[in-house]
Amino acid sequence: MINSLLLAGLVSLASARRACDFNITADQASAHACGAECQATYEKTTQGHDLEFFGSDFDFGFYETAANFSGAQAGGELLKLAPVNASSLDVKPGTTVYRIQYSSVDYDGSLVPVTGYVAFPYAAPVQQQLTRNGGTAGGDGGGMNMNPPGSNNTNSNNNNNSTAAGRFRLAAWAHGTSGIYAGCAPSNSPTLYDPTAWQALLDQGYAVVGTDYAGIGNNYTTHKFLSFDVQATDVYYSTVAARKAFPGLLSEEWFGVGHSQGGGVVWKLAEGDYVKSSRHGADNRGSSSSSGYVGTVAIAPATYVVDMLLGGYDSLPYADFVPLLPELVRRVTPSYNGSTILTDQMESRMALAEEAQMCVGGTLGMVADLSKGQILSRERLARDWPVYLAWQARTAPALAGARTSAPMLVVQGANDTTVLPATTAEAVERACEAGNEVHLSVYPGMGHSPVVAASLSEWVPWINARFDEAQGVKGREKAERDGNGKCTKRVREPFDLDNMVVKTPGEL
Repeated sequence: MINSLLLAGLVSLASARRACDFNITADQASAHACGAECQATYEKTTQGHDLEFFGSDFDFGFYETAANFSGAQAGGELLKLAPVNASSLDVKPGTTVYRIQYSSVDYDGSLVPVTGYVAFPYAAPVQQQLTRNGGTAGGDGGGMNMNPPGSNNTNSNNNNNSTAAGRFRLAAWAHGTSGIYAGCAPSNSPTLYDPTAWQALLDQGYAVVGTDYAGIGNNYTTHKFLSFDVQATDVYYSTVAARKAFPGLLSEEWFGVGHSQGGGVVWKLAEGDYVKSSRHGADNRGSSSSSGYVGTVAIAPATYVVDMLLGGYDSLPYADFVPLLPELVRRVTPSYNGSTILTDQMESRMALAEEAQMCVGGTLGMVADLSKGQILSRERLARDWPVYLAWQARTAPALAGARTSAPMLVVQGANDTTVLPATTAEAVERACEAGNEVHLSVYPGMGHSPVVAASLSEWVPWINARFDEAQGVKGREKAERDGNGKCTKRVREPFDLDNMVVKTPGEL
């Protein structure tokens, strides 16, 4: 089956075309209330961000709905598998990437195809190549796995433990906002979009599965942006499909890590039924579940989006994400079609964004020359406020009483102007009141994107410790903030706040 899926994927390597951020004419822009300054901003954000990250060549053949999707019966079915040509990637040497297409479940409960990628490091780290009986790689009883990729044959002495020879620990990466249209797929990006986090995991020997989310990459359905429960389902089923793509090579234990939109996604995932069934009884804090889920890292997580962007509109540092809200609500609330909280000018520009299939840079650039009063209509917001609150009450993480199945580390930049620190603090407080184990780390001086790199030295070891505990690895230290069932908060102290780098390349 794997070979046939690979062959199906290779057919898609024919010449591809651009699928996002189309060129717009001056007349086209003017017809949508986008004047010369607006057009110049679009060109800048398109060339300086979107096309750099998502590329100008889109593999239409791979991203079209798989022929075998019509026979899918449940989420997690592997539909397509294809290696990504190494020459098209801008990643570290030794990295191997495959694209996958698999089935998931949409907002209305229907099955949908979803695309993504699975990335492998050069090899599993040495400690994961050792048997559990004390053998060493190269010593007597070393237990090195000599089976080819995809083999189900693992060392029987390992009792199916996920540190069996040759198995990679599995990380599920949930990406930040790339856009709301099909062409904005991280798996089509030369860098796989936000490489800082997922590449750091590969450096530690993890295999990483990264979903594009339904509606991005494949266009069978629309992307339900910030409907976190839907994207959490996509993340879960990506791990199921990845194990089918590479049987015997990925650990049963796994964790979720995400940034921004993805931070909210993995937070919602941690509260979901998919990862809640405990091996150790009702009190499952500090333990892995029968799904193998060992923990969550949510970096600058989007949570109470309506409260933050609309309830606090007057005090927002930037209002660039606000124009996306009507479309995301319309996509899950059919009765809201034709309605908006935007001004006529802003709504017209968002129609242009749809025509041009703008990814995140182009879309956010649509507000650059507008005041807050030109973006949001107060009268329309007052009229539609209950609709937005109802959407948030269904989809947001950290709702009252929501329980997680394992400890969670939340990382927040103190200078974040996209996900506001006060909103994250409120979400953490509510999660702790519900009895969850949440550890909040605040990074002074760090903004929305830079905090990912700044916090690597904390959250990567934390994940390693979670795996070690779940897998019974001896001789490794338990995570400092882990397993006691309590919440903690820590403000990290920078070495040199005044002179440190605070902006990442390509940051908006």
